[in-house]
Amino acid sequence: MKKNILLILAILLAGCANKTTSLGECTFEVEEARSYTELTEGLSGRKTLSEDNGMLFFMPYEIKKGDATGFHMRGMQFDLDLLFFDKHGVLTEIQTVPRCESEDCPYYQPEKAARFVLEIQNGRAEACQIELGEKINSLQ
Repeated sequence: MKKNILLILAILLAGCANKTTSLGECTFEVEEARSYTELTEGLSGRKTLSEDNGMLFFMPYEIKKGDATGFHMRGMQFDLDLLFFDKHGVLTEIQTVPRCESEDCPYYQPEKAARFVLEIQNGRAEACQIELGEKINSLQ
């Protein structure tokens, strides 16, 4: 009985584990957003985001400027850096975006097609010296 409980607990904890990824001079613990709810909710409603945390969005298809899909800051309590990665996981663009306090929030889209997007604390991309062309390592 005790072994079964420990096994169930280990399985549950493994499912909750965040992944880490290193970019520039920093390592981030990232939550993954894969489901429709996770993709649409993102970090909205959270009060803070620590400097070594982020959320990695696995988009169901590539997004780019002019598409109907993008990122908005409605419901955000803090500004973010958006890091856009192509389908190979190569960083193609970094945008610093402010929180939006109105109902009419702009959408942010990359210039080039992106398949993955990492949201991190505002200013961290510069502080960590993250550069275009880097490859993200958390795409399993």
